[in-house]
Amino acid sequence: MKKIKLITFLILLCITLSSGHLTRFDIDTLITPPQMNVANQQIQKALASAVGDSFQLVYPKTGDYQNAIISIDLTGDGNNEALCFYTTGQDTKVSFTVLEQTKGEWKAQSMSHSQSAAAIDVVNFFDYDGDNTREIIIGWQYLQGDEKA
Repeated sequence: MKKIKLITFLILLCITLSSGHLTRFDIDTLITPPQMNVANQQIQKALASAVGDSFQLVYPKTGDYQNAIISIDLTGDGNNEALCFYTTGQDTKVSFTVLEQTKGEWKAQSMSHSQSAAAIDVVNFFDYDGDNTREIIIGWQYLQGDEKA
């Protein structure tokens, strides 16, 4: 009797594990999109007020900084600035702007730049001239798809 129960259990187990339909197992219900933390939500709101609501964040493809919003101390004052990469509306230019937090509120600084590039390959930071302010080093990708230079 124990053997029959064990064999029956094993057969049911094999059927259940081999087919998601019998258990109504749906992997999409287990996946949730990543949620932006509160600080990045505030930064994104400040970016929207600076550049308009029709922007899309752009992510660097390689390197240590593969985020569209990079929080880093550029000025050496102990407070992080936010470097944001984006495109706006129908414009295909990749742009970036630096936001700084003053009195608890993020505001865009005068440092902003647009480049007629297809994407951002890599971003890095280095105090090139020794003034305790990090320079932003960006590797732009000008070719799209599988094109090679």
